[in-house]
Amino acid sequence: NDPMCPGYDQVCDSSYSNCNYCDNPDNDVGECKPGCIDNDNCAPGSECANHECVTVGTSVLRTIEFMTATCDGCTQSNDEPGITATLIGGNSINGKRNCTTSILDHDNKLDYGNGANTVFEGESDKNALGGCYLMPLQSQVTGGTVTWNGAGTWTPKDGKMMFFWSDTEALPWRCTLQPATLSPSSKFAQLQNCEDYMP
Repeated sequence: NDPMCPGYDQVCDSSYSNCNYCDNPDNDVGECKPGCIDNDNCAPGSECANHECVTVGTSVLRTIEFMTATCDGCTQSNDEPGITATLIGGNSINGKRNCTTSILDHDNKLDYGNGANTVFEGESDKNALGGCYLMPLQSQVTGGTVTWNGAGTWTPKDGKMMFFWSDTEALPWRCTLQPATLSPSSKFAQLQNCEDYMP
């Protein structure tokens, strides 16, 4: 867990050479990696977001949302091996940031049933959002990939996923999956034609 990592209680320098966090804090075997654990590891005026110290007020990914049009032959239980997504953000002085979610699934609801509207946001969905939880992506998703991990054939409504930001004045973004239908024999899609839009 985190206290076993060197520098877990230090204020991180700009390259995170003096601070580390555990990538599996749930008492399982993990690995110490450079980065902050919480705001105590960041200098005044900064906060810890996805193990990076960012300036207070930096816009970060808040929500991933999609609606299922159809899911033929899919698991009809709350434990669904659904999608994972890798997102590519906008340009910054450090280049384009990217992140990868864990499997996007809620334990207490059917996320991939026909007509289901599914939203992942906040502390309660931290594990599902994985590496994209509070990720600073310059308030843009410019591309990426989606992987279907389940049985059956899944089609999101209009073939789209939507992304919302902590900065409420930043426009949400949406991307189109290509192909728009995923199955065990065609499990990978590109996120294309990404654009901001007025909700």
